[in-house]
Amino acid sequence: MAFSFSRRSRVEPALASPLAIGVAAACTVLPVRVLIVATVLQSTLFRELLPLLGAPFVLGVAMLSVPFWRARRDTGKTPHGNAAVATPLVNGLQNPLALGISIQMAIALQLVLFIIAWVHATVGDPGVLASAGLLGLTDMDALTLSMTRLAEDPVQTHVAAIAIGIGVLANTFLKTCIVLILGARQF
Repeated sequence: MAFSFSRRSRVEPALASPLAIGVAAACTVLPVRVLIVATVLQSTLFRELLPLLGAPFVLGVAMLSVPFWRARRDTGKTPHGNAAVATPLVNGLQNPLALGISIQMAIALQLVLFIIAWVHATVGDPGVLASAGLLGLTDMDALTLSMTRLAEDPVQTHVAAIAIGIGVLANTFLKTCIVLILGARQF
């Protein structure tokens, strides 16, 4: 989303602000989504993850509240009026529920699980943390699933939580770089 919204902000600068809000909202929801998925799959991770993922969520909510507060103060409306602004963004995007994409995602997820298990067995915890940083750049779902499996061992719960936190930071860092490099100045 950060990639396509950043590029779109250069093509349609008038949409830069709502596109930026969309990226910020997606980044704000990510820690909550990861926390929920990890907790459902491995409840012992909740206490370890809450302090790591709660702070980025609170920061994101604070950042998102500024444009909404300003818009309500200035016009009495939400930023840029209504949800119709977002409708054109769907055009031209691939359906993520298509069978081919789903099969590719399943294969990639299995590869990630095997690789993380191999890295943990070969290099240990430092390898898992380094892998989490690399994997977090692109696929938080695969990282979350693999770390919930690692956390099945109570001794590894803390390492799994730290790895998820590193992944979220890496993911946010990459999105920030994409926005700064590809986005329009207003974006």
